Parts: sequence; structure tokens; C-alpha cells
Amino acid sequence: MAALDNPSSQLRAVLGWIEGHDRCDFDAAHAYCTNDFIHEILPARVGYRFTKEELKKHHKDNLANVFTGFKTEILDVIENPGHIFLHAKTVAAPSGAMQ
Repeated sequence: MAALDNPSSQLRAVLGWIEGHDRCDFDAAHAYCTNDFIHEILPARVGYRFTKEELKKHHKDNLANVFTGFKTEILDVIENPGHIFLHAKTVAAPSGAMQ
């Protein structure tokens, strides 16, 4: 995918967030987030929309002790100034207690 071969600085930040998330290093992932960061999974009706602080809390409370990592495959990227839209597939690796 051409966008991933030569990513803009904006896309590099998103890819860094995904890399931290995939390693379950949520502090590293959130280091890429600005204060106006919004993480939303579409369609909006699923109600998964978090600010930076809400997502940090969600990761700490719901993911940190359940999964050992993730594998994200980016299928498509749409980029506009100030916005990145990804079509991606993520598979989770459960912790030993969840296997």
C-alpha cells in the first residue's frame, strides 16, 4: 500500500500508536496522542468513541490484564489534514488466564 511505503508524519504517528497498542504498551501508544485525539470505531452506532483520557482508562481497566498483544493488519488508509481513517483488522492474543 503506497501510503504505508512513504507515510506522512501524521500517518507515522498513527502507525506508532498501533505498534504500541499491538505490544500492549499502552503508555507508548498514548504518547502519540494529542489532547484532541479521538478514537472511534465505525459504525458510530456501536458507541465506541473515546477521548485520549477515556481510551487510556479503557485500556488500563479492560485490556491490560486480558491480552498479551494484538496483530493489526491495515487494509486501507484515507488521510486528510488532521484526520486519518483506517480500515484495519485486529486479532487479539489472550493472556494465559484467558486461553
